Amino acid sequence: MMSDRDGAWIVSDPAVLGGRPHIRGSTVTVARVLELIGGGKTVDDMLREEPALSRAAIDAAVRFSGRLSH
Repeated sequence: MMSDRDGAWIVSDPAVLGGRPHIRGSTVTVARVLELIGGGKTVDDMLREEPALSRAAIDAAVRFSGRLSH
């Protein structure tokens, strides 16, 4: 279950990106954030390369993915 603070960032709508969880107001998926991290990108790298992201959005995506793995 998403916390209220994550719900402000992570959304899923069947009409947008096929329902994949993504950062609200963007087309950046949670999976994309994880791919960037897995590829060695730092938070600062991601903020430069993905203008729709913020530190809070990245943190929410990581927390969201952690809940999916349990």
